[in-house]
Amino acid sequence: MGKIDLSKLGISGKIGPIVAYVTKDGKQVYRKYTKPANPQTPKQQAQRQRFSVATKGLSPFKVVFKQGFPKRKKALSSQVSFAMREAIVGEYPDFRLDYSILQVAEGELQMPVNVSLTIDKANRTLRFSWDPTLVYPSQPGKADDHVNVVYLNEKEKIVQSLRNVAKRKDGTAIIDLKAESGKWNLEDMHFWIYLSSFILGENSESIYLKS
Repeated sequence: MGKIDLSKLGISGKIGPIVAYVTKDGKQVYRKYTKPANPQTPKQQAQRQRFSVATKGLSPFKVVFKQGFPKRKKALSSQVSFAMREAIVGEYPDFRLDYSILQVAEGELQMPVNVSLTIDKANRTLRFSWDPTLVYPSQPGKADDHVNVVYLNEKEKIVQSLRNVAKRKDGTAIIDLKAESGKWNLEDMHFWIYLSSFILGENSESIYLKS
């Protein structure tokens, strides 16, 4: 009758109270099974909840982040990490995302000043206004920089990006929401505005506005 040399089989797995595995150099190892630490501690559960809130809240921004953070290879991941550190508010398990803390763009382009948003609820139009003056000589910027608007319906988790709705020199941009989101509740919406320069290949940081 033949004999089987178990040491040459390369056994891996749990055998009763023993765990068997093979190391990278081919050595067979046996050790006593130890129950892993409890993965459901309050701290671990809270961290998972923070990650879930950040991921679900920011996943609709994937394309927007690619436009707003063109120099980042993993723009969505970096913003999820930022949100977990800075933009999750409340107490576990009632965490929520504070969208006012989020940026949808970054760059060295000069930001406009005195930015405001006026909403005509009856006609469902947005009026963005800003001072077109370039007030910071040390920062790049031109009169024909593109103005971009991003808005989110928090309830529906839908994000829209409107590129080049106006030029910096215009000082104002009017957007008709009826065509884009005629049935949305304006109270569920968040808005950001930022500028971009085709010539310089730069964005400005974004400015958050709420209805």
